[in-house]
Amino acid sequence: MSRPPLLRVIALLVCVAAVAAVVYAVVGFTRGGPQVRLDGSEQRVSLPADRTYGVFINDPDNSGYTESCSIVDAGGRQVALRAPGWSISGSDTEMLDYVFDTGSGDLTVQCSVTGGEATLRAVPDAVALGLVLVGGLLLGLVGGALLLASFLTWRPGAGVTTFG
Repeated sequence: MSRPPLLRVIALLVCVAAVAAVVYAVVGFTRGGPQVRLDGSEQRVSLPADRTYGVFINDPDNSGYTESCSIVDAGGRQVALRAPGWSISGSDTEMLDYVFDTGSGDLTVQCSVTGGEATLRAVPDAVALGLVLVGGLLLGLVGGALLLASFLTWRPGAGVTTFG
């Protein structure tokens, strides 16, 4: 029984690392801390400190919606809501409308939405997400090239010792 060439083993390990990087990025994007469903009333929430959170609006029937949101920190100061500049969502009816920094994490939120539902949840760092995905893609390309090279340089019977 012959062992696989070292180059093939390295190639397979690089490919596994590439898949792990992409899975890590996807799982990291879909998870991200507590979610808070907003019901229109004034709600006190405690979120992780110094994170970027977003107001996600779900418009289940794509009929359009109007929203009015305000967030105040523990010191009574208005928290700046800003446009995200980008949006990725898990469905075609959900949009990331605003992003904000959680500061200390103790906030009072009031967000009413007519024609939709609002949720607060963590927004991943787009740059970090992109870097991990690009890194996974590059690892996949390198792993594929190494795997191809290992098969192109393979000689039947090389390294096999026969007794007889």
